[in-house]
Amino acid sequence: VVALPLLAALGLLWWSSQGKEFVERKAAQDVAKGIAMLEQARPAEAMEVLEWWGGRRAPLASLLPVAQRVEATYALGRACFEADRIEEATGHFLRLTDVLEPAHWPAHANRASALFRLGKLEDALDAVQKAIDALSDGKAQPELDTEASRIEVLAELEVQKGLVL
Repeated sequence: VVALPLLAALGLLWWSSQGKEFVERKAAQDVAKGIAMLEQARPAEAMEVLEWWGGRRAPLASLLPVAQRVEATYALGRACFEADRIEEATGHFLRLTDVLEPAHWPAHANRASALFRLGKLEDALDAVQKAIDALSDGKAQPELDTEASRIEVLAELEVQKGLVL
């Protein structure tokens, strides 16, 4: 009778070290697979993989490192956008920027594009401004390689802002 709780405790210790490592490794492979599918213009298949690891149906998604959750959520938003599931895409981009990474400028920019397509111009303007602000304050995620790249993206965002106006 005493052995049962001890076995459970040992199992929990194993899970916390080995299990978490396995989940992270598996998640990295699945996220990479989902993103590869998305790049091959197969959004439906990509969404299936990414929805699982993006947290929608994954009971263990909270164990994933934030960087992998950010990557999966962004890719899922892009997959929804590509599949003309615009309302869903805005939700994924919003979750990414509100919960996971507020300075993720591509998510703000893509959310602005999605909101523009939905005819929500004020919200689109707000989202593109958040992308501009994220790049302007120097804490943008993902970081850009050079200052010239940052300036080029800022210029493109200003054009996007002008289109919304």
